Amino acid sequence: MPASTLRAGSEATARARLVARHADRSNFSGTPENVRQKIQILEKHCDEIGRDPTSIEKTSNMAVAIAPTRREYLEDMRERFRADGAHGGFEGWLAKMEASYIAGTPEECVDQLRAYTELGVSNFIIRFGDIPSLEGLRLFAKEVAPRLT
Repeated sequence: MPASTLRAGSEATARARLVARHADRSNFSGTPENVRQKIQILEKHCDEIGRDPTSIEKTSNMAVAIAPTRREYLEDMRERFRADGAHGGFEGWLAKMEASYIAGTPEECVDQLRAYTELGVSNFIIRFGDIPSLEGLRLFAKEVAPRLT
């Protein structure tokens, strides 16, 4: 019988303590700075119990908006802005989206994801904003994923 794997999020100090004691993986969300802070909390709890924090796989879930060029990316985002029926200006809406998405050209996405891999995140749970299209997924698989390994 295969061994079980316990996964837990470490969004709060109590969860970080639980992860440090019992989990093999922990999922983090947020900006790289948010994730850095959460990992530091987890590392503190690992130190308290004598566990090597590198023994816990770090994962992150995020949304991706990707296009081959900056122009195509901005066109796509303008279409999403209109489809969302968002109020206010496009630039403000775009800034909010880019703060919470991995977004832009393949090169920009690689740079953004590297900020997470430098923190020790080794596995990404990704959802693409262009569903049901598979274009974003295909572009990511061809141009981004190979550059992260």
